[in-house]
Amino acid sequence: MAAKPTREESGQRGKDLKNAAPGYSREKNQLQPNGPDHRVIFDDLSDAILIHDIETGAVIDFNRKMCDMWGFLPGELKGISIGEISSGAPPYTQDDALTWIKKAATEGPQVFEWQAKTKKGHPLWVEVNLKRAHIAGENRILAVVRDITRRKKTEFELTQAKQNAELRVKELSTINRFAMAIGSTLNLQEILQTICKEMVGIFNARNTGIGLLNRERTLIELVAFHTTSKVERDSIGLQIPLADNASTHYVLETGRPIVVPDAQNNPLTASLHEIFKGRRTQCIMVIPLLARGEVIGTIGMPTSEKGRIFTSAEVSLAQTIASQITSAIENARLYAKTEKAKDLAERDLEIGRQIQAGFFPEELPKFPNWEIVAHFKPAHQVAGDFYDVFLLDKTENVGLVIADVCDKGVGAALFMALFRSLIRAFATQNYKGNSGGGKSSDFLPVEILQQTIGQTNNYIARTHSQTNMFATLFFGILNLRTGVLNYINGGHEVPIILSPKGIRTQLQTTGPAVGMFPDMVFNTRQAMLYPEDILFTFTDGIIDAQSPTGNFYTKKRLIQLISQPFPSAKALLNCVRNEIRAHISGSERHDDVTLMVIRRKQ
Repeated sequence: MAAKPTREESGQRGKDLKNAAPGYSREKNQLQPNGPDHRVIFDDLSDAILIHDIETGAVIDFNRKMCDMWGFLPGELKGISIGEISSGAPPYTQDDALTWIKKAATEGPQVFEWQAKTKKGHPLWVEVNLKRAHIAGENRILAVVRDITRRKKTEFELTQAKQNAELRVKELSTINRFAMAIGSTLNLQEILQTICKEMVGIFNARNTGIGLLNRERTLIELVAFHTTSKVERDSIGLQIPLADNASTHYVLETGRPIVVPDAQNNPLTASLHEIFKGRRTQCIMVIPLLARGEVIGTIGMPTSEKGRIFTSAEVSLAQTIASQITSAIENARLYAKTEKAKDLAERDLEIGRQIQAGFFPEELPKFPNWEIVAHFKPAHQVAGDFYDVFLLDKTENVGLVIADVCDKGVGAALFMALFRSLIRAFATQNYKGNSGGGKSSDFLPVEILQQTIGQTNNYIARTHSQTNMFATLFFGILNLRTGVLNYINGGHEVPIILSPKGIRTQLQTTGPAVGMFPDMVFNTRQAMLYPEDILFTFTDGIIDAQSPTGNFYTKKRLIQLISQPFPSAKALLNCVRNEIRAHISGSERHDDVTLMVIRRKQ
């Protein structure tokens, strides 16, 4: 190679080449070398350049970018075999390189991707563009090389992500099949046999057996078994002792799965060597069945395929299936107990329903010029909704309560009784006229409301904080003579006051739900019921009532319904009750439904 020209000589030659030498084009880094001096332009390019001998494929010349990309010094790269910078794995060998060079020489330009390596051995993916060119009076192969490592890495990550997603979809489909099989029947034997058959196909195993541990924890008895072999006998009832069976013993003690290769000779399966040899078992996987952290049995899957070892992904999938099997076993056991206790539970619930019914007013009080009606429909035998109407003095002040205890069932019913009793007790206690010597002028509704709800809140929050039970409730004190209504709305559905012309006002919340935290502040507000006004109160079971297709009734529909004039409280209550019954249309009730309507007559 000629001596490298000085900077001044290179600059002048570059100008001469650009202006006069035919065959060179520096537009878009495209090179068409036909002139005598190529190094100036090669070193100025952003791509790596190699010049190969057509016959041997040896590197004759290169530019600075090539040295930078591979990490070689110029003296190291000159004359190097292309195989020395490849990965060495097909199709990235020296012979492959020569094949591509020959194609470029005879068939025209070639483009391919090459897995290379830097001087330090780091992987490097490149795109190589080969073209025959006349350089320095000789026919050569010009290679333009671009680093595509980042792109290949991204492609690999996308491929891996796709494969992982496909594997996950397959696993989820498998798990869903097992869930459907388990949920289709309560017959435990039928479920376990179906699972064994499915697992043989999924894991390409010779057979699958499910065994349960005896009470003494001395042996495993197979309760389900399926095999693809025509000569292999059904093993249901086979008892496998744990003595000298280190693999099963390990699973039972640790609760972890195990894969035992060479099961015919492995010491971990010493007690089963003769059986495994007779059945040509090569590898076996044992998965624990865990119930509440305790091993109650195992799943065993052998394979007869030589060299076949279960993968970590297969072990993980088998563990997921094992959890479903455990659930099926536990459910079947519980089902027997549940059936036995069902009649007793239903009888107890009926007693509870009767007791709870005693906490509702047996008959709503009647007052001159006022109409009070209520409707209560529990979703189940016992409920968390309640309402109450009671006199606070002998003449004109009445307490109105409607509430919804969080949660459902017996717990909510018990707290419903507690809330109702506390409110009645504290309201009566806080009325000074009941303490002896009191006068009607002592009646302070705001004070009664705040103290009653405050004391109820603190008692529930402090005494029963561990239960996390609370109630949304509306507590109002209505003066029957004046129509003045003082109230606290503790996070409850907003009661609505209706006039003959439609909705007049809504009684917004004045504080949080009752019983959540101690020492909460509950503000009071005041409203007025004029002649022919109606106070409409309800629980969320009205607006959350679901149709057979799952559609909620919604508050918007409720407001549209009650905005029309009604001649009486009873007429309004019956209209709403019938509307909700039609909306539910015989489907299962998910929440209690409670209504209380108060109307001031003309």
